[in-house]
Amino acid sequence: MCQDSAPNVKTIGANCGPRQIPSHRPCRPVRIGTPCQILLEPMCTKTLSVREYSQSLPGKGPGPRGRPHDRLSVVFVTSWYPTREHPIAGVFIREHAKAVQLYDDVLVIHTSQRAGLHGWWQLDEERDDTLAEGVLTYRLWYRKTPFRATSFLLRAWGLVGAMRVLRGRGVRPNLLHAHIYDSAAATVLASLAFRLPLVLTEQASAFLSRLRGASLLVARLAFRAARVSMPVSRHLEMAIRRHGIGGEFRVIPNVVDLDLFHPPKRATDRPPVRQVLFVGLLDLAHKKGIPSLLRVLAERERHRRDWHLDVVGDGPARQYYERMVADLGIGGRVSFHGLRAKPVVAQLMREADVFVLPSLYETFGCVLIEAMASGLPIVSSSTGPIPDLVDSETGILVPPGDAAALASAIEQMLSSLHKYDRQAIAQKARRFSPEVVGATIDTVYREVLGLSGHEHRVNPRGTDAHLAGRGRLPGAQP
Repeated sequence: MCQDSAPNVKTIGANCGPRQIPSHRPCRPVRIGTPCQILLEPMCTKTLSVREYSQSLPGKGPGPRGRPHDRLSVVFVTSWYPTREHPIAGVFIREHAKAVQLYDDVLVIHTSQRAGLHGWWQLDEERDDTLAEGVLTYRLWYRKTPFRATSFLLRAWGLVGAMRVLRGRGVRPNLLHAHIYDSAAATVLASLAFRLPLVLTEQASAFLSRLRGASLLVARLAFRAARVSMPVSRHLEMAIRRHGIGGEFRVIPNVVDLDLFHPPKRATDRPPVRQVLFVGLLDLAHKKGIPSLLRVLAERERHRRDWHLDVVGDGPARQYYERMVADLGIGGRVSFHGLRAKPVVAQLMREADVFVLPSLYETFGCVLIEAMASGLPIVSSSTGPIPDLVDSETGILVPPGDAAALASAIEQMLSSLHKYDRQAIAQKARRFSPEVVGATIDTVYREVLGLSGHEHRVNPRGTDAHLAGRGRLPGAQP
């Protein structure tokens, strides 16, 4: 094993120079190259396929779709994914993987640069299930270089090498599913080398401003190569099209775990102090609108004191916001909790009275559907896709950056909480359940592969009416 390997990670493949690793035999270690020793560890027990691995997990079987042989094999490729250092990075992509795994067999390749890597690339198996969460996950490290083009080529080459190693371990995917345009562009070479169709899920907020130069060229390559592109909102699709990028689009939203996020089991007497909750990144660009929120609440402190704000999340602006709270004189009414695991966030949502997200812009807003699933009424801005998520029965929307409107909405919400039915709000989040979103993505896969005779089954938490963009591809079999 290379010296770079981290705890709970097993290195199964690498490259030390111009020679790529040959396909290896299951029970025979293969050593190649210098200056570092590369060892493909012996596999003296049966090599599990992705399907066998997913079915061996507790509670994992054929899934809602039925017979095991009806399941497809899919490789997710992404540069955004949870790690020990950044446990919430790309968590929405992991939720997509878990949703698809209800119907198909999923393997994730997370690509990332690493300084000081002995070879050009290295493939590690993630063995920490708090990060993998039941999804077979590999970390593809490629050598960090000062040149963007070189790094891109190393990532693309590493993906081809990783696919060869995985094929030697019995992985035979039906298609590749890249997340975010740069990962899709890097996956094009592997798609061509192994003759596998490529689909793309897009979540990047970069399209909401303006892509230029090399980034725009990479994006056009990615969307041109993808058989189907799946932005997470109609707003994001329109932003992509404004860049002159076309193709076959299907809007497929993000996922919320309804087993984790749900209203309180029973109604309880609420304390007189209303709990206002914010969850999000504390960034220096103030994209989440926190300065306006804090000023509005400080002004409200002069008139009534029946509120407390809980801020969940972290980022480079945290100390700035903490100083701002102290300067505004509301330090006793605002608590900063830092990063918290999903179960803790879910519990805080059940205990809260109002969820607030005054973002300046959003590509989707995963925390909004988590708040909805928890039955929380919402005060948010009417930016991007949020009006498609929040209606008059679930909350109040205000123009982004409008402090006066935000103050009025918070006042109105706190004075009329009795009008909001938490169970009814939670019901509206069912269209974002893993079963519904997973089935929608599985349908796209089968249309891309031209599979006929596929019968879509209604999921236990949603209906076909909830499936976004289910129209068939041109030429697909009905």
